[in-house]
Amino acid sequence: MYDFIHGGDSDAARLGLRVGAWIDRGLQCSGIVLISITMVALGKLQQHRASEHDLRLQVVLSWADAYPEQKPLADRFVQDCLPLAQQGLFDPSDSLALRACALSMSAGTLLYAVQQADSTLATPAWPLSLMWNRL
Repeated sequence: MYDFIHGGDSDAARLGLRVGAWIDRGLQCSGIVLISITMVALGKLQQHRASEHDLRLQVVLSWADAYPEQKPLADRFVQDCLPLAQQGLFDPSDSLALRACALSMSAGTLLYAVQQADSTLATPAWPLSLMWNRL
């Protein structure tokens, strides 16, 4: 057992070196996999947030086309409220900030349209879906 741990010329020492190399290789591979999954998850998160922003912008533009007399309100909403919802990556208060901003400018119907569009977004793909409900 001593040779297995501390080395030497015996079969136990050679086996200890092989086991140590396997453990080292396994830790390296695990680290690479963990870093890769983290990078993919962060990329998916950013992609989901960009899709959410694009969808909201499209809904506001469609709403402005449907109500041309409210176009200045829609422009103010895009300028003042949409950036509030994009400040943090997973800020749970972003929808509250968006709601407060919309209600402060009396854009309740526009807010409702944006919330309806938000509800159509699917849960992100793996691996982000693993932690989506925990955010």
